[in-house]
Amino acid sequence: TSVLAEGPLGHSKRLTWYATFRKSYLQYLLDHLNTNFPNLVFGFTDAQGKLTFQHTPKHTITLTLLEADSGLNRSSIKSQLGVGSLMLSNYNLTSLNLGSRYAPSQSFLVNSHVAWMRERGSASNPTGVSLGNDGYAEWVGRSDATWIEGTSPLAGTMYFGGFARRLRDDGYNAEYQSSGLVELDRYRGAAVRSGGYVQQSWNVRNRVQFNAGLRYDRTTAVAVPVVSPFASLTIEPFSATRVQLAWGQYAQFPELAQSFSIFGSQRLLPERSTHVEAAIEQSFGDKTRLRAEFYDRQDRDLLDRPLFDPRLLVNGTVFSAPNSAPWANSQRGYGRGAQIMLQRRTANGFTGWISYAYGVSNVSDGVLHLQFPTDNDQRHTVNVFGSYRLKPTVNLSMKWLYGSGLPIPGFYRVV
Repeated sequence: TSVLAEGPLGHSKRLTWYATFRKSYLQYLLDHLNTNFPNLVFGFTDAQGKLTFQHTPKHTITLTLLEADSGLNRSSIKSQLGVGSLMLSNYNLTSLNLGSRYAPSQSFLVNSHVAWMRERGSASNPTGVSLGNDGYAEWVGRSDATWIEGTSPLAGTMYFGGFARRLRDDGYNAEYQSSGLVELDRYRGAAVRSGGYVQQSWNVRNRVQFNAGLRYDRTTAVAVPVVSPFASLTIEPFSATRVQLAWGQYAQFPELAQSFSIFGSQRLLPERSTHVEAAIEQSFGDKTRLRAEFYDRQDRDLLDRPLFDPRLLVNGTVFSAPNSAPWANSQRGYGRGAQIMLQRRTANGFTGWISYAYGVSNVSDGVLHLQFPTDNDQRHTVNVFGSYRLKPTVNLSMKWLYGSGLPIPGFYRVV
């Protein structure tokens, strides 16, 4: 069920509001209609409100509040649950966002936000023993600007901005094993993350489009800052032909739950990735196009717990993984492939596409001295879709997908 209300405040009507509330009754329906799925006794409740103030025709201020709560309750089948089973869990989210949108001229726009959010989660077994909890909170300030640099052929658009975030995370996870309740992880820490970016784009007579930019990020939880450049070029040598090239370097810092884990370290490095992509597209009239894409991605300093998985060794013995296996930047990897697609688009008549994609994705681990396909390494994918509009109120469609399959994750034998 849900309810929504909205309207203006005051005689000037420059201040408007809306409020909405939702509640799920899925758990009650499942309890009465189908007793074969006791694991699905799940429900949620959330509420959201927003105030919008039109300070001037060029300046708008908004305030948004979100409160959400969801949970799982399997107490009705408590007698059927083991000591290691999940019986009760709860998740709560609170978010407050103050935003400003300011456009002093037609060529300049600034969006700014100051926000706070908090997440809390917990889980327990039938005897009331906690199997885990997590608490995350964040303060963030962010500002993004867009500047259109005139109307001359060489004029472009500049995007720039910056942010600062104050993060905090704490929690733990546990499970019952043959030796009893075992703590799988525990973490507690805080950090400040900040950064900024600038991007410049040019569009020359709609035949050449060029974008280039630079991003800088740092966090107090990691000693190494990150600089990420990127660029893209689109050329239309003929009216029906388009060529696209793109290159970029990207990074992702470890989560606080990894840096401050009892199995982690603040010496962990950010994960790095370099992307290269090329595409060519040929149009046949205004409804049909043929597009071919090629990509290559090189990853390094990937995070993993390489000694956490049990496996069978060459001599036939079983390596029993310790619960204390540490996090490490132990992996490198790559993903590369190509895709070709033929598509026809029209509001009436026949619409559809057919595509084929080939991809290879591998990872090598420097601690284990192993190389293996990633869990998402699907080599061949075919996608066919067709739709035909018989008349304004009747439409027929068909979809067929084929995938060659994914690797089975886990260790079986090291040879």
